[in-house]
Amino acid sequence: MKSMKKSLFISAFALSFYSPFTLGKSCVTINEFTSNSSLISTIKNNSKHFLNGNCLVKKLNSPIERTNFSIVSYLLERKTVQNYDSNDCLETTSLSFDELDQNDHEWRPQGVAVQNDLGFVSWYHRLKVNGQITNQNGELGMRLSIIDLKTGAYNHFLLLDKDENRIIGHADGLAVQDNLLFVADYNFGLHIFDLNKINTYNKSIKRLGFLSTQKCRFPIYQMANLSLTKEKLLFTPYQQNSNRLNLFEIGLNDILTKDRIGTKMIHQQLPFKKVQGIGEISSNEDSKYIFLSQKDDKTSHLSLSTLNADSKNQQFILPAGIEDAEVVNNVIYSVTEFEKRKSFLLIKIKE
Repeated sequence: MKSMKKSLFISAFALSFYSPFTLGKSCVTINEFTSNSSLISTIKNNSKHFLNGNCLVKKLNSPIERTNFSIVSYLLERKTVQNYDSNDCLETTSLSFDELDQNDHEWRPQGVAVQNDLGFVSWYHRLKVNGQITNQNGELGMRLSIIDLKTGAYNHFLLLDKDENRIIGHADGLAVQDNLLFVADYNFGLHIFDLNKINTYNKSIKRLGFLSTQKCRFPIYQMANLSLTKEKLLFTPYQQNSNRLNLFEIGLNDILTKDRIGTKMIHQQLPFKKVQGIGEISSNEDSKYIFLSQKDDKTSHLSLSTLNADSKNQQFILPAGIEDAEVVNNVIYSVTEFEKRKSFLLIKIKE
């Protein structure tokens, strides 16, 4: 997208079925770590060590072939609505899903990834019986959205197992490398798909295989947030009540070539809670890590940190409902899951 400020015309009808993603006036930044020197010591002394050995077990239905991926435009039959907003700290472009998705109470977007001019979003299903949400374990399965970021066109594709049954689980963070799609499921592990195997007739993708985390110690098996950077998958476990976060990585080449795979903890006991998304901004200096956290029902936090004691660590305020993160060319991509606000987001931090 050449300009964050190029916005499509939004009609009064379009505004009637969704609430545009808007930033508040407040964008307070804080220094995250300097007041707690003991925490800095913990982070520095316990980072970059191995954990859990080769506990991830790969099972494939067919060999993994890494090739280029592109999608034919006629498969993307639906249209997002684009909106732009900014404040003193941030500028955002949101691509809001259409009226059918905004009014759907059972499917909710969760994970996000970006490759070239395509955005990818995973969705999980919440079963609704007699008007009440009764289950969050994906009774109707998982699906993937593919969005053309140039035109705003998109569509959904069901994610199926090798027998073409819907996968029962919780689709969470995801990552895309070439034709390979990785979808985290905190009840199970990591699902692997070949995007070049899309069934154009019924708009579905059959699973290529998976990495099972069932032999890993807690909390590794609860793989949730996922991001791809420098041929590595970054991930954090599902974080329900803990006020501390551990950050892990898996080598992408290990996934492609090995049957049993180890994980590496790169940071331990980070002072973030209710983390919904992670990412990494690379530069000539230290890499900066992105943490998107749900604070309460009204606000989320975007934290930017090098995770050391000598840097400026910043935190920005966002509306509630932020899920997952991916960083490409210093643009932060995310998604919101709340009803009437389901949108794919492009976020830039102002210099």
